[in-house]
Amino acid sequence: MANFFRSYLEERYKGSVIPPWLLNFNEDPEAALHDLLRGIAPLGHLSGSDPDELLLDWLQGFGLNSPYARMLDSALTHWIDHHWGEILLPGTIEDATVTSQAWLWAIDTIVASPLVAQQDGTTPQHYPLFGASKLLRERMLADRRFLNDMTEGRTHDPQGRAWIAIANHQVDQTLLNEWWRLVSLPPDEPWYRGEYGLIGLRHLPLENPGLRGGFNKKLAEGLGRLGEAFWKRAKEGWLLEDMASSEFASLVNLAMRWSTFPDRWRNYWRHLARRHQDDEGFIAWLPIPGSDLHQSEHARSRWVEPDPAWARRAKALAGALVQPTKETVVQAEKLLAEQRYYANATGNMSFFVRTVGGFSAGIRAANPQQALIWAQMAKTVDPWDTYAWNNEAMALLAMRKHAKALGKYNEAILRFPHNVFTRTGRAEVLKLKGALDEALGAYDETIKLFSNDVVARTGRKGVLWALQKQGQTITTNQKEAAPPKEKNQCYEVDCSKTGQDVAIDFGKNQVLVTDSMTKILDEKPYIVSRGESALNREEITLLITDAYLIRRWAKEEKEDDPWINTGIQRNRVRTLLEALWEESTRDPLAAGESGILSLVTGDPEDRQRALSLLRMAIKRFPGSPRVRYALARAEREEAIATEDTSIITARQWQKLVRLDRHLFPIQWLGPLPLVAHFSKSDQELQKNANQLAIWLFPKFQAKDTETSFYTWWGSSVYSLLFGATVKDPSELPDIENVRRNIRINYRELVTKEEELIYRYAHR
Repeated sequence: MANFFRSYLEERYKGSVIPPWLLNFNEDPEAALHDLLRGIAPLGHLSGSDPDELLLDWLQGFGLNSPYARMLDSALTHWIDHHWGEILLPGTIEDATVTSQAWLWAIDTIVASPLVAQQDGTTPQHYPLFGASKLLRERMLADRRFLNDMTEGRTHDPQGRAWIAIANHQVDQTLLNEWWRLVSLPPDEPWYRGEYGLIGLRHLPLENPGLRGGFNKKLAEGLGRLGEAFWKRAKEGWLLEDMASSEFASLVNLAMRWSTFPDRWRNYWRHLARRHQDDEGFIAWLPIPGSDLHQSEHARSRWVEPDPAWARRAKALAGALVQPTKETVVQAEKLLAEQRYYANATGNMSFFVRTVGGFSAGIRAANPQQALIWAQMAKTVDPWDTYAWNNEAMALLAMRKHAKALGKYNEAILRFPHNVFTRTGRAEVLKLKGALDEALGAYDETIKLFSNDVVARTGRKGVLWALQKQGQTITTNQKEAAPPKEKNQCYEVDCSKTGQDVAIDFGKNQVLVTDSMTKILDEKPYIVSRGESALNREEITLLITDAYLIRRWAKEEKEDDPWINTGIQRNRVRTLLEALWEESTRDPLAAGESGILSLVTGDPEDRQRALSLLRMAIKRFPGSPRVRYALARAEREEAIATEDTSIITARQWQKLVRLDRHLFPIQWLGPLPLVAHFSKSDQELQKNANQLAIWLFPKFQAKDTETSFYTWWGSSVYSLLFGATVKDPSELPDIENVRRNIRINYRELVTKEEELIYRYAHR
């Protein structure tokens, strides 16, 4: 091939100079491509051109059937295969920006390659870079974190560009659920990726090729779903309404150009408006005048609608599944198939997820294995459905798989800290495992957050009765009355008596230690070479969950933070730090958690170590909200401890918002403890407090009528900072009261920061 391509080049460039990179590409395609993507290739008079533009220009110039096209597809495929999973590309001087930019150029070449093959009847299999796109799809679907960890925003999003590349090369409908997921904007996807879901729906191959060229119903439904998602985020405060409506209007214009059927679009807007007839704000976003919203019955039948009888059938079947028969299960599967068809046609998964969740709960006692299958089915379709997570854990519990059930509850608490059923379920598993002190701590924490919950109070009484029956001589009240050093000795006595780790809640100085961390470290060594990863992302997530829960239930001896500096807690933290430290150069979540865990030991050397670690980590993972938050917090802690603000990096908290709009209020909440600590910062304290009060007040007002996370979180933060009584939002907060509340409630405010970060920031 090399000699043939060299002859081909000499023929094409007869009488002119062959670009030096093409000669290198002829000799060693993979090495030449690697140099080009790193920006160090010899380009002669073409220097300064972007690599993807050069590759595409040559592809178009040489033609789809040229040796160059085949060599480029092969070289890109080899490059993706060889370098997938490398945090830093070789030859980049450990520069994360060069690495992510190289991936962007490679992926953008694949994205635009179908444009070179714009001929009627050309199928994706005949696109020039189909082989590279196929491997990219396989790798990304198998490992979604690799490219996602490189994301820094809309203009620097390798993961998003990869979705477009995959969308442009679809050969079947297997990715339909992915496109519905993206247009629905789940909490772990940035708002700008909804557009990529639309692109996927636009290029989705038709089940009936004979309908090619007709109106794209799935594209219309996807646009409606995306509009609903924008509206929801704007109402919750994560997106400015002007920004959301402008983005939606832009995508409406784009989609209506893709599928030019004005009458069909008009009918769809009417159909969508009927679904939101009580929501005038959202209807105002739709590109149809109010006078034109009337719809005839005939046109209404063009759109797939839910069956009104589904709710009745689902309720009856869920009840019958308590004592299931073969026919009952068949009827249940039939209903799920109907709702799945509706979900595939519209992107609305709510009916299916709600029904399959009810079936899982109904059949759990009789057939926990089937309950687990249905619970996991719901969780796969909607990973942000709290009921699905709780159902999965309860099914595992019914199967007596206590350790796995506890692991699911632990992970669910990070996603759904506002869900009382997740917390009481976790406490129940601890009780069944015999970890009574840990269960007591979990129940106490639940009661602190949900004071009127009967299940938590009843469960706590059961644990106290069991502890008394067990004959423990040192009661919780006795420990509370003891001096600090004696308290620690008491808990260590308990450990020696029961052989269990002791869980100590906020009020009673208890420390939670879970089982999964020990299990992982027993099975896998955490001392490994820097070039290899000892743990996968799931195992790292379990370690992070353990670390988070240890910190949540840790002993509090300072007003600044829950220091962990005595007894078994300190030893376990050190063990966790060793494991996370070994992964910190390869995984941003491990790096962020390692930094935060170092902060809470109370050791100045650990605080300095955290700063050093996180400053290195942010260079390696510049797009990680977890690392960025940990660094901002470490700088804040160091500045307060040393009375030196010179170490603070400018706009550190604001950068978090650019990485994830869900962290919008953190730009004001994060700096508050620092500016409150230094008396010269009254003006900045007033400014941040004012902005935060304006953002939080609607959530505080709605706390008795809404149960969403953002309402629960916002109202809690408002109460901690400004008090539990409703005030006129136009009044400026009293700065001295705010300063005092920050000092008193500092630990709870840090917990609120973490709840926001751990729920939304997954890179």
